[in-house]
Amino acid sequence: MFVLTLFPVNALPQSQVANQHEHGQGRLAVSFSEAGISISLVVPGLDVLGFEGPAETEGDQASVAGAISELSNPLDLFSLSEEAGCFTVSANVTLSGEGLGPVVDNGSNVHTEFRADYQMQCQDMTHLDHVTFPYFDRFQRAESLIVQIEKSGKVDRHTVTRDAPDLDLNTGL
Repeated sequence: MFVLTLFPVNALPQSQVANQHEHGQGRLAVSFSEAGISISLVVPGLDVLGFEGPAETEGDQASVAGAISELSNPLDLFSLSEEAGCFTVSANVTLSGEGLGPVVDNGSNVHTEFRADYQMQCQDMTHLDHVTFPYFDRFQRAESLIVQIEKSGKVDRHTVTRDAPDLDLNTGL
């Protein structure tokens, strides 16, 4: 079963990933359990939409809706081993930031970001040893993801880039 829920970002629990906004760079936290994985993705609005700030036109609003739709399908963004038999249990996507209200010209930069939280279950976790990132094909402005992996009580960090979109989940753990 697939569930999509949209709610204000301040209702979300704090992510394990640092709260830093850098264009081209997203943050991904992956946590393993016995039967599945939890993933939290935080990416600048510019990387996904091509703009930051209010969606003022119908075209901008359609872009936001399309981005939420794409971000709601984690297995299209993060390719896992088919042998693991993983499926999405839930996907919660929000858009937050300074640029969502009326435009105020006070000389400050407008920043928005998407946050997506996913729960996935897998039939055979022993086959879950790598991930490939079609994410970079979907979002052309995305250059890298800082990935934090928590597995068996250990935490490791990696950087995945457009040029090197594969990650061995057993490295460092």
